[in-house]
Amino acid sequence: MRRPARLAWIAVAYLSLGIGLVGVVVPVLPTAPFVLLAAYAAARSSPALHARLLGHRTFGPIIGDWQRQGAIGRGPKMIATAMMAASVAIMLLTAPRVLALVATGIVVVVCLWIWTRPEPRAPGASVRAPQAGVAPPQAVAPDQSTAMAGSEPTTQAS
Repeated sequence: MRRPARLAWIAVAYLSLGIGLVGVVVPVLPTAPFVLLAAYAAARSSPALHARLLGHRTFGPIIGDWQRQGAIGRGPKMIATAMMAASVAIMLLTAPRVLALVATGIVVVVCLWIWTRPEPRAPGASVRAPQAGVAPPQAVAPDQSTAMAGSEPTTQAS
């Protein structure tokens, strides 16, 4: 990557990270989108910053879920919804009516988008959804793997 482009991506990464960190304490400003943007920009410009973001105890799992699966966990969804609801309440009490209503409409759309994102699958989980009425496969002990279905398990004499 050329130096000017790399510097631009680094600037976007740090600026987004800064805005996201401000969003931790300012209810109207979202944190997650700016942290995700910072991770995206860091992945294109600074492997060290990208690794630090992925290793962060709070933001790392959220970034990893998004990058691997395009998923948002239930906890972050609930926190985002609660913070947006608080922001709407504050705006309805303090902002001009038109601005508050427009912001409320935007918040509703964003909440709908967030809640339609999948939740992260457990590592190694199947990508396909289970079929109705079909039990998931059970782990089989190694000594039972050759036993036929419907037959009694064999025991070894000692």
